[in-house]
Amino acid sequence: YDYGRVEVRFNGEWGTVCDGNFGAAEARVICRELGFPDYVSYYYNGYYGQGTGKIWLDDLQCSGFEKSMQLCRHAGWGANNCAHSEDVGVMCQVVYGGVADCDFEQGVCGYYNHNFLRGSSPTTSNSTIPNGDYTTGSGYYVYTEASETLPGDVAFLLSPNVNVSAPSCLHFAYHMYGAVQGQLHVYVENGTGWYLPWNLQGSQGNYWRTANIDIDTYVSQVMIISIRGDGDTGHTAIDDIQQFWGPCNVQGLKNADVQTAKREALHDPEMEKDGMTAENDDKETGNA
Repeated sequence: YDYGRVEVRFNGEWGTVCDGNFGAAEARVICRELGFPDYVSYYYNGYYGQGTGKIWLDDLQCSGFEKSMQLCRHAGWGANNCAHSEDVGVMCQVVYGGVADCDFEQGVCGYYNHNFLRGSSPTTSNSTIPNGDYTTGSGYYVYTEASETLPGDVAFLLSPNVNVSAPSCLHFAYHMYGAVQGQLHVYVENGTGWYLPWNLQGSQGNYWRTANIDIDTYVSQVMIISIRGDGDTGHTAIDDIQQFWGPCNVQGLKNADVQTAKREALHDPEMEKDGMTAENDDKETGNA
């Protein structure tokens, strides 16, 4: 595990996060933003030492799927009624093996790709492909080109080996639109064979939707399969694949007893992880 006090940099100055209303969803977002697959636990009352200076965030409210805690609701930068004795800390799960995560900004992230195309805007052949990606509206995603394939043709993405124990959650965005739309299937390899925890068929409207799939077995690999429909006006697009090492819905979950939880850490509690820069250079997240 890796762990520590949570701090965020805003306007060039580091400050802490207050533990008011803090729970599993907030811990998940912070650990994911720092590059970990999920949270293990979180701690109140300055458990990993009290900070100094600013307390930047209070009443943080996340769904658990935000890409950054800056996208979660909060009381406002610097608005709080806290003392540093209420600084929050998190313990994050360390990655062992590959990951299924991919936002397609830098390629296909180690997936084996069969017949999906990568792009950031519709092709000229059909307007059923989305105008922008799910994550930012201007980035990349992968999609199928129905006009270049035949009915029943298959496109698939096969993840690297991820080796995730149960329970876990697969989250991704999909866009299925067109008069003659095909099918979308998600298969999971659990060490003994492939099984189908999720599938969908037909047009779902001209906008991005998200799928949250709870998986109650060990996961070796994930495969997302698109099957072309009977016409050439139905396209499928995929974006922002994330795999969490816990259940999909953690919003509102709380630790059973954070006051008496044992320190299971392997490093010094005061050790701080270097921050990671968010899209806005004036808002940086780090120190967990």
